[in-house]
Amino acid sequence: MKFFITGATGLVGGNIAALLYKDGHQIVASKRANSKTAHLDAFDIEWVDTDLSDTEGLTQAMMGCDGVFHCAALVQIANGVTPKMRDVNVTGTQNIIDAVEASGAGRLIHCSSVVAVGTAPDAHAEVNEETVWNLPEVGLDDGYATTKKQAEDVVLWAVAQGRIDAVIINPSYMLGPYDAKASSGRVILELAKKNLPALPSGEANVVDVRNVAWGAIQAFHKGEKGHRYILSGFNTPYADFYEKICGRLNVAPPKIKLPRLAGIAMGKGADWLRPLGVKAPFNESMMRWAGRRNFKVSYQKAAEAFGYAPTPIEPAIDDCIDWFKENGRL
Repeated sequence: MKFFITGATGLVGGNIAALLYKDGHQIVASKRANSKTAHLDAFDIEWVDTDLSDTEGLTQAMMGCDGVFHCAALVQIANGVTPKMRDVNVTGTQNIIDAVEASGAGRLIHCSSVVAVGTAPDAHAEVNEETVWNLPEVGLDDGYATTKKQAEDVVLWAVAQGRIDAVIINPSYMLGPYDAKASSGRVILELAKKNLPALPSGEANVVDVRNVAWGAIQAFHKGEKGHRYILSGFNTPYADFYEKICGRLNVAPPKIKLPRLAGIAMGKGADWLRPLGVKAPFNESMMRWAGRRNFKVSYQKAAEAFGYAPTPIEPAIDDCIDWFKENGRL
């Protein structure tokens, strides 16, 4: 089979490309003219110079493809929606839909995020595919989460209109190899540099990106049209998460425990100082998420639909660190 991938130079797109190649499929992928692709040379990808604003170029690239994995996005936890974020995450997704329809390419797998789902109504409940979007009510509607939710709405509307066949996947926080842009893996680099001096009070749901890549491919084959599938891992307090990473980096983990309200205050302070040229690796939105507790996420629907089951996160941490070292990032 032949597949088209957007965002193949990124974390999840690169791992999807790796799995598709190993399974013997033909891969076509979009890239910007200045994008670096050498880290994926082993996977015999046909690269096409186009981007999410070029509907005609995308349409031509998708011709003859059996499916499309849309993984490209502007991943940035900004306090609000920026024009660039809307152009890439929302308008770009609309352009992908138009290209899928015009080219006659097969099923679209839209890579969204668990932040586009919402949070559970209480500390004992789990987030699942039916959770009602409520991030504005709980103060977590940063620009990335908002535009990923809007992009999902665009996809679901196109399916409802009968224009395309599409399935949505919602990964949680991913770690693993081929993180060339240091997206989720940035936490490893910052801890290695000792730029994160405190332990956030909340927890994250962390998943090996290779589990997500496998789940995305299974969603293509077995997912139900117009449905979303959460591809999550394990809930981990940031204190434990940082300790696991620092143990593998052989550096001392942060010792200071940061209460949620103090973290939010620090984020506000960083935002106030940024226009003056003082830069910090966090902002208010990041600290609000870092202080979120009991963010339980269920992958039960994906487990029942196509046997999804996350593996322990430690190998993903190890392999991400090894990949950074091999590619001169550590």
